[in-house]
Amino acid sequence: MVNLELSPAERKLVAIRRKIHPHIYKLKYLGAAMVIFGAAGPMMILMKMFENTLSINMFVFMCIVMGPIVFIIGYVYDNGYVRAP
Repeated sequence: MVNLELSPAERKLVAIRRKIHPHIYKLKYLGAAMVIFGAAGPMMILMKMFENTLSINMFVFMCIVMGPIVFIIGYVYDNGYVRAP
C-alpha cells in the first residue's frame, strides 16, 4: 500500500505549484519577447539610439541566451509534457 499522506512541507510545495502552474504558459511569450528584444538590441546600438555601453551589451547577450531557454520551459509546460500537480 502506497502512503498517500503528504508531509506538511510537501503539502506546502504542492500548494505553491498549484498557484504557479496557471501562469507558466506566460513564460512562452516572455521568452519570445526576450529573443525579439535581444535581436533588436544590436540594431539599436547600430542606430546609436543609446551609447554602446557594456551593461547594454550584457543585457542583450542575456536576452539572446536566456530567451530560448525561457521559451522552451513555457512551451513544454503549455503543451502538457509536464503533468500539472
